[in-house]
Amino acid sequence: MIAISCRRAAELLSRSRDEGLEGMNRLALAVHLGLCTNCRTYSRQLRWIEEALNRPPAAGLDEGARLRIARVLEEAPPGGE
Repeated sequence: MIAISCRRAAELLSRSRDEGLEGMNRLALAVHLGLCTNCRTYSRQLRWIEEALNRPPAAGLDEGARLRIARVLEEAPPGGE
């Protein structure tokens, strides 16, 4: 089935960052992102967070703090629900 919910799109977006998507999941996500402004925004936010976490730590932010922030972000539910 190509039509998916926003919750499923969030799951697929997260999975795509870790392991990539193939087949129907990739197609379903592409169709959903083409139609859903909120999920496109969420996708951009995930990309921004990923890029921010891969940058060198900002001045005054030690590695432990960076890891704690990353852990909290990983444990947060998709879409802020």
